[in-house]
Amino acid sequence: MKCLKGRSIIPKTHSFQAWLVLAACLIGLGLWHFSQPASNAPGKLEKQLQGFGAPLAAALAPNSSFERTAGGYQPKPEPPQAPTGLKPEELQAWTAMAERQSGPPPLVPTFPEQYSSGTEVRGQGMAITLKPLGSRAAPAQIENGKLVYHEAYPSTDIMQVVREGRSEEFLFLRDRQAPQRFEYEISQISGVKDISLQNNSVHFKNAKGQLLQIEAPWLVETGGQKVANAVHWELSYPNGQVQPRLALVVNNAAQLKYPVVIDPTWAVTSGNLNTARRYHTATLLPNGQVLVAGGYNGSYLSSVSLNGQRCNGWVKSF
Repeated sequence: MKCLKGRSIIPKTHSFQAWLVLAACLIGLGLWHFSQPASNAPGKLEKQLQGFGAPLAAALAPNSSFERTAGGYQPKPEPPQAPTGLKPEELQAWTAMAERQSGPPPLVPTFPEQYSSGTEVRGQGMAITLKPLGSRAAPAQIENGKLVYHEAYPSTDIMQVVREGRSEEFLFLRDRQAPQRFEYEISQISGVKDISLQNNSVHFKNAKGQLLQIEAPWLVETGGQKVANAVHWELSYPNGQVQPRLALVVNNAAQLKYPVVIDPTWAVTSGNLNTARRYHTATLLPNGQVLVAGGYNGSYLSSVSLNGQRCNGWVKSF
């Protein structure tokens, strides 16, 4: 080996020993590199979603990470952390709420190793499996605590985020080559008495009347603009089949500003708020009632609702 001036980098004498030392250094450097912890920096898809601003900001905040199980990927159970700055009575109410919620999570999704295999969701004694039709066998990847399927459909990436008993699926449609219709076969159903569409939400009801639902989806254009009535659910039984199908349909796709994001969300439901909202606070009061404040519903909300055994449903406070 020669340098630019024609001099040997390694002395002619003891050259074999010098090569051994150099090789050992390179191997050590490689082992050090691979022993470093994985970066917590946002992945490419998360950075793209962050560019949509306020509608997605709360959902992309720190959330449950995932672990690989025999059946697929599930959110890791994590002990609750009390918010900082709580007053003594607030901390007491929060601790009581945490103790009540210390049992099994109300909603347990299991995501497949390949997107086309379908996702199972369990909650309220029910189990439902949605199998996407026409999707690709995109492998699951964990990026910064979020589960990602790249190219699950043409020009479409998908991110799964689970937090506070909710499971959100973000479909990132990069351009007009992305599908305008996403169909799912409800391939497995357990404990479900009735399936219906109400106010663009998909309701799964058990024999006790408890609900597991896919909330009304919303769509956000480039620049963070939320478009009303841009996407809707369809429920059908094609050709008289027993197994129902769902379709997530994009309306007036030619008028949208791509890329766009669609967010269908699974959630456990017990009654309806007076004003539908996302990313609100929920505080268990010492008297057992639940106080819900703020949140987002196309714009930031300042209203408050109260629920509990004495209220017989949700009551708007102010």
